[in-house]
Amino acid sequence: MDNTLHWLWLTLKPRMNPTKITCLLECFDSIEDIYRAKEYNNIQILTPHEKSALCDKKLDEAKKVYEKTNKCDARIITFDDENYPEQLRKIIDPPYVLYAKGEIPDWNELFMIGVVGTRRCSDYGRMATRTLCRDLARYGVTIVSGMAKGIDAISAESALRAGMNTIAVLGSGIDVIYPAVNTELYYSIIENGVVLTEYPPGSQAMGHHFPERNRIIAGLARGLLVTEAPKGSGALITAECAFKNNRDVFAVPGNIFDAQYKGTNELIQKCAKLVTCAEDIIIEYPYDAMRLKNAEPIKEKQKIKTPKTPVVDESRYDGLRDCEKKIIELLTEKERYTDELIRETEMPPGELNTTMILLEMNGFVTRLPGNSYKLKI
Repeated sequence: MDNTLHWLWLTLKPRMNPTKITCLLECFDSIEDIYRAKEYNNIQILTPHEKSALCDKKLDEAKKVYEKTNKCDARIITFDDENYPEQLRKIIDPPYVLYAKGEIPDWNELFMIGVVGTRRCSDYGRMATRTLCRDLARYGVTIVSGMAKGIDAISAESALRAGMNTIAVLGSGIDVIYPAVNTELYYSIIENGVVLTEYPPGSQAMGHHFPERNRIIAGLARGLLVTEAPKGSGALITAECAFKNNRDVFAVPGNIFDAQYKGTNELIQKCAKLVTCAEDIIIEYPYDAMRLKNAEPIKEKQKIKTPKTPVVDESRYDGLRDCEKKIIELLTEKERYTDELIRETEMPPGELNTTMILLEMNGFVTRLPGNSYKLKI
């Protein structure tokens, strides 16, 4: 168990944030020295209450969190663990404990790009995110996102569909899936990548967790791509974290008359690189691009498979309305996203959503992560 319990003991102390832990590590040589210290009077950043709390050496809570993490089939990665991401060590206020679920990768072998954007994305934002993330994944790039609704979910799903693993950083405990609508995506990422968080099991998603989480997304990645963000979007906080930690920032340009793209357009004005294709990002990393080009090909089970046109028993759909039959016809060709179905059927969004719920309940379609559907044969 090495020093894991000591790290848990420290990070679980009330109000013991990364800034204060960094200060403690500057005054003591190791986590063991912090734990064994008799007093902390010379640490000016700590309040009297915090100093008193550190004098309590009980490990009961740490042991409970350790056991709960094991029950979640997750593991703990501490700052001095050899499996801790090297990129993350270098950021301002790194997370000193990470909880991980999925396959822990060799971080040094990954070429990671963070992708963030608004939860309420437009068709343009969806299309740009899908295209860029799919093409980046085909280059061998690992996409890092926050698994939120909108751009985050689309980026992770696009990477998975392109046959690459992906990484999600949560603003909740490793066993708390937020938002719940991304439950299927959560399990898909665990099977084909890893989910990370700095919050212990059972921690609910809190408002202040997400800006804190954003620094981890930016810190893991070599660069950060913002595909769509209005002014005030949380994605811009992540971009600021990237700037502060000397990460490259990329942004997709948008309509100058639409507030939905004001944040990304201002990022480009500030100093983010304007991108219109995956190659605009790849070209900035010639060494990594060459390394990925020479790497072993994606395993057979992960290769993109061209879907076969399903054999459909037309008699199943005799009792359906014309609009429902139109949806079935579209899904016979390939899986479709909700916005594609709205566009191609010309149905109002509310009516389409109701129709899709009924089709799913009656066993005609299956809902997939990222708000897309496939035909259920």
